[in-house]
Amino acid sequence: MPNYTEDDLEHLEESAEMARPGHQAQALALVAGVLERNAIAYGVMGGMNFYLRGSGRTTGDVDIAVDNPPRMEALLSIFNSHRSTRLTFKVDLGMLMDAIRESMPAVCAKIGDEMDGDSSEMQWVSGVARIVVDIRGQLVQLDLKPKGSEGHLIPRDIASSVERMSFTVTQISFQCDMLAIGPLVAAKLKSHYNRETRADYQDLVFIVSSSRYAPQVRQASGSYRSEWTDFFLETALQNDAHLEQSIRWAFNMPRSRSNSGR
Repeated sequence: MPNYTEDDLEHLEESAEMARPGHQAQALALVAGVLERNAIAYGVMGGMNFYLRGSGRTTGDVDIAVDNPPRMEALLSIFNSHRSTRLTFKVDLGMLMDAIRESMPAVCAKIGDEMDGDSSEMQWVSGVARIVVDIRGQLVQLDLKPKGSEGHLIPRDIASSVERMSFTVTQISFQCDMLAIGPLVAAKLKSHYNRETRADYQDLVFIVSSSRYAPQVRQASGSYRSEWTDFFLETALQNDAHLEQSIRWAFNMPRSRSNSGR
């Protein structure tokens, strides 16, 4: 299996950014099915979780928290032998593990499809397995993030931190395990605090403004670090001051002085 250069990898990631929700849903359903058949607990997180809940903000990739054990090499091995009607995943584990031991920043292994000519790629970076799946000619990037992955807030017990949900995206119906609101929002708050991106901010605005989800955010408010919620509130006051009371309520924060007497 050939290695990809950084230029090749950049091209793959740029191509995957063009994936539409329908492509992402099909790739997610496929990978989730592999994890479920191997009894590996997982939960969709990040922007795709928010999108499937109705945020309307599309995302360039699909983040999936995965339980460990198994160790990453064992997790990858299930794709090494997996066959489906659309994809056959093949991963050179020796090459991947040698790269890890040698502290190489990233390795891509070619994954070929013996069934219908589709192809995929896998990368190892910062403890995350990156799978790029070809869905009808469109690449879709999925990142498998185990507990302990650098920079990510993954629940210790993933199986008890997810909820089973059903979706239909551009005529593609499927079920998958989603990180529940508590751990989902905690991870997003941390990401917003560290990265200060507009996308993270928009996801948080959606969730605290939702009559369906804001009560769930409030129920889990004890699990959020105050510096994260304070920073989000400060950002909102600069951009969308009218959301102040909604944010304070969702995160169970003290009411502002101007409203304390009401």
